[in-house]
Amino acid sequence: MFLSRTGARFSFTLFLRNCSANAITELARLWYEIGDHIPSLSLPAGHSAGIFLLFRFVSFTIIDVGLCLLGFFVVLYCMQFQKTILKNGLRLIVVPMKESPTVTVMALVEAGSKYETPKISGISHFLEHMCFKGTEKRSKAVDIVRELDGIGSQYNAFTSQEMTGYYAKSDKKHFDKILDVVSDIYLHSTLPKTEMEKEKGVIVEEIKMYEDLPPRHIHEVLMKSLYGEQPAGWDVAGTPETVKATTRALMQGYRSKHYVSGATAVIVAGNVDPLDVQEKVAHAFAKMPSGKKHGKTGVKESQRKPEVAIEFKKTDQVHLAFGIRTFDLYHEDSTAMR
Repeated sequence: MFLSRTGARFSFTLFLRNCSANAITELARLWYEIGDHIPSLSLPAGHSAGIFLLFRFVSFTIIDVGLCLLGFFVVLYCMQFQKTILKNGLRLIVVPMKESPTVTVMALVEAGSKYETPKISGISHFLEHMCFKGTEKRSKAVDIVRELDGIGSQYNAFTSQEMTGYYAKSDKKHFDKILDVVSDIYLHSTLPKTEMEKEKGVIVEEIKMYEDLPPRHIHEVLMKSLYGEQPAGWDVAGTPETVKATTRALMQGYRSKHYVSGATAVIVAGNVDPLDVQEKVAHAFAKMPSGKKHGKTGVKESQRKPEVAIEFKKTDQVHLAFGIRTFDLYHEDSTAMR
């Protein structure tokens, strides 16, 4: 499941119990939405949330309708997990899945588009790309790729409004290897300047590509209509202008403010021993920065009348996104709304 606390959008994804990659992603995202409140289920007041429905000319699809508490109980039903806070403040979740032949390691950080300013819009996503371009131990991108491909690993990363995640999945016997690689790209990426200039072109083309996909782009139009010129209304990837203006110094500064132990969670799911995992994760992340986490800009709700956003593009389909502002995510009437 993916839940945006302030964004009038929810999505809920069912996953197979024996698929550790999916399970770890869902549990990790849940962790960052309710954080330390998991044990008690005493949820604090959140920000406004809402629902939107996407209508397509050819077919009718309801997407991004998620249920936070339902998702939480699905996770609990499907698996047992252990939560530990290490000495440096890093949060560790271990999901033992003895029936699985694989293991997945994910490093998740509280850094996304809602933590950005207009000048650095898109930098969270850009940094995610750059973490695969070389580290102190693996100097080139091909070194990272070769090492993971060599053991048949599946690996990737993602950036959202609230978080950025890096993960790898492999046979359980390669746990030490993927933990080493994931921790390395998370902690020791060198952000090579030459690769950064190349990647600017890649990201600009990615932005253009998504603008050419109306079923996806309609979400960006809706969020901009709901929240306007504030982080909640910006495209996670930024704009071509902000991407091109990003410098290595800006990226290093942003990373130092957000990639700290207290804002990081490491999640391991699969056929593993929890005590062994805790020892190895503590060692791999022992020297990571533990400075004060930089906060995010609060969301402002300013809509006073119905609004319509229309964006024309020559295509054979019409896409309509309909958003309704509702009450707080943790409001007592949330059950009735569902």
